[in-house]
Amino acid sequence: MVRVKICGLMNKEDAKLVNEYRADFAGFVLFFPKSRRCLTIPEAREIMSCLDASIKKVAVTVSPTQEQVEEMEKAGFDFLQVHGQLSENVLEKAKLPILRAVNISGEDALVSLEKSGKIAGYVLDGKDPGGGKAFDWKMMKPQIETLFYENGKRTEKLFVLAGGLYPENVRKALEICRPDIVDVSSSVELAGEGKSRGKDREKVERFFHAVREAEEKSASKEK
Repeated sequence: MVRVKICGLMNKEDAKLVNEYRADFAGFVLFFPKSRRCLTIPEAREIMSCLDASIKKVAVTVSPTQEQVEEMEKAGFDFLQVHGQLSENVLEKAKLPILRAVNISGEDALVSLEKSGKIAGYVLDGKDPGGGKAFDWKMMKPQIETLFYENGKRTEKLFVLAGGLYPENVRKALEICRPDIVDVSSSVELAGEGKSRGKDREKVERFFHAVREAEEKSASKEK
């Protein structure tokens, strides 16, 4: 069963929705002030305190320093999701499993990705972080298979598919890419700007319904 990650939580109401719809992962944007979803560590911890214990908490950041990573580790996260640059120092010293994110802008985007036992998986995202736009799944399918398969067998690395996922296209995304986790943020948000907004109950429900419906149809075909 594909798992769901709701990213960019901004308040306690978002946490309640994540609990209600039984998401598997919750993402918090940290140390990236360019994002309107960016939180301070205390803000993130307050929201995290409302999450069910079964939900994995992901610290999402861009080109973090070692000091920032240590702060996130102390805050109680389960995973560290890194966009931008991943320094050798951070990779060597990080105590949390890393989800290495890459923003795909061309066919060669996956060529130079770091390979390490500390990298638990890869987040394949659209060109612009948090932009809500999908990359070309069909174009990237051969590279995706090279990244996540060895000798025809699936590796243990988690495949997180992000960027431009909506109820209307998530079935196609699952059919083409076959990810372990689908990652959604902007498409399930309330209209408007600012931290006072957050996630939209109706949009979250529609997304979860679309994912489960896609899985049921896929299972029926296999039978």
